[in-house]
Amino acid sequence: MTPGFDNRTILGHEFAGVVAEVGADVEHVKTGQRVVCTSTISDGPCAHCRAGRVSQCLGRALFGYSGVYPRLDGGHAELVRVPHADRCLLALPDEVDDESAIFLADILPTGFGAVARGGVSAGDMVVVVGCGPVGLMAVMCAADIAGTLIAVDGVAERRKIAERLGAQAVAPEEATTVVADATAQLGADVVIEAAGSPGALDLALRLTRGRGLGSEIRHRIATSFLQQLRRGGSIQPASSPIDSRSMPRPRLIGSSTAAKRQR
Repeated sequence: MTPGFDNRTILGHEFAGVVAEVGADVEHVKTGQRVVCTSTISDGPCAHCRAGRVSQCLGRALFGYSGVYPRLDGGHAELVRVPHADRCLLALPDEVDDESAIFLADILPTGFGAVARGGVSAGDMVVVVGCGPVGLMAVMCAADIAGTLIAVDGVAERRKIAERLGAQAVAPEEATTVVADATAQLGADVVIEAAGSPGALDLALRLTRGRGLGSEIRHRIATSFLQQLRRGGSIQPASSPIDSRSMPRPRLIGSSTAAKRQR
């Protein structure tokens, strides 16, 4: 548990459901509406929110957590209180079922955010290191943009899913050779690290070309951190999901449905 975690906290930061009741200040969310949460809450008027950095909101909290953030009970309950509901609930169209909608709460926006903050452009050589749930979302979001997409993971089943999503999948011990051969020894334009271990970040940075960009989801320091900076590259922290509301709506709906099909 996180430091200071209150054991009475109800867990669950990803949930979808039907609005049972709204407060007097809620303008857009309606009773009976199907919605999905955005996993974190933000207040709106602070400087970070006004700049679009909702994950840095001065009043932020995360459903199902306490200690690091103020306690905010989550979705493992029959009813959930949602502060700032107009900002923190997304209305669901009929074509998105509840199981698909869950992806919109956290893991899909986080994977999308890693691709967006990594600045992936058409034709780029992109590598995703770590094909857990968030890494696979990054693979899915990068597949239609990247010229070449390589996914790295030590688990064969995860590599199979990455291949179905459009990547060439390799084991970690193969990654250096495969990326070098595919780029004439230059390295990848963008590498997204989604595994969360020092070794994975070290590998991700070694796969990145000089003046390339590492989009790092899990915030670990690796031995090659300074080496990447010396080569003129950059590292973009991407641990917080992009606000789901900022994702193009057709892309958001289509991606959540596609994610469900891979389960």
